[in-house]
Amino acid sequence: MTWGYFDFEKSNTYRQAATGNGWAANIGFTYKASPTLTIGGVYHAKTDISDMKTNNNAMANFNVNLAGTYQTIPVSGKVTVRDFQWPETYGFGIAYQANPQWLFAADYKRINWAKVMQSFKMSFDANAVQADPRAAGFAGTQLNFVFNQNWKDQNVLMLGASFRYSDPLTLRFGLNLASDPVPDEYMSPLFPATIKNHVTFGFGYGFDKVSSIDFSLAHAPKVSATNNWGAGGGTNQTTSHSQTNWQLMYSHRF
Repeated sequence: MTWGYFDFEKSNTYRQAATGNGWAANIGFTYKASPTLTIGGVYHAKTDISDMKTNNNAMANFNVNLAGTYQTIPVSGKVTVRDFQWPETYGFGIAYQANPQWLFAADYKRINWAKVMQSFKMSFDANAVQADPRAAGFAGTQLNFVFNQNWKDQNVLMLGASFRYSDPLTLRFGLNLASDPVPDEYMSPLFPATIKNHVTFGFGYGFDKVSSIDFSLAHAPKVSATNNWGAGGGTNQTTSHSQTNWQLMYSHRF
């Protein structure tokens, strides 16, 4: 076998078909320490989500050498994503109204990735009956897949300011500074979460008391990382990633 590809996308809409159930606790507070100063905090517990499973319509395509010829064989079955959780997160922040025009804010957030992103674990259970005769050898078998991640805990500092230029127009500015949770040596193109810092800009314009528009722009400079897959007999890979996102929103209040 040279490679395998698992497909459990839902109706080609970039939604995966594996589902599960679970819960998490989330609590926060704000306190107005003075007419111009507000402080706040938030705590989000680690999630407790069951293994996410598909029905028996998931597919795996395996490229194998059959009698000297490489062929791609489709195998039907069930995918199980095991113990995939969102991390414990906590943070606190302050907002300071310096004058009627300027508002400043600063937030710190800690994301404890290390406890939930040590590895990505998935199983594929092939159906006992396969439509493709070439897949008969896979029927009723199980493949267990463990993908090492070893992410680190992450610190995030967010700074922002807004300037009330006029009664209807407010300008907003922001800066997001974060450490990289993904060790370079374990970086994978399947999980290229290497983006660290962002700069943001936005504005809000109120037409009247009930209608307004808001615009936001966020840019993350390019970050590159190279893994050490060559140490295991493969080839080192480099991933570069940058983002620019914008949003325009109209609001009408009833």
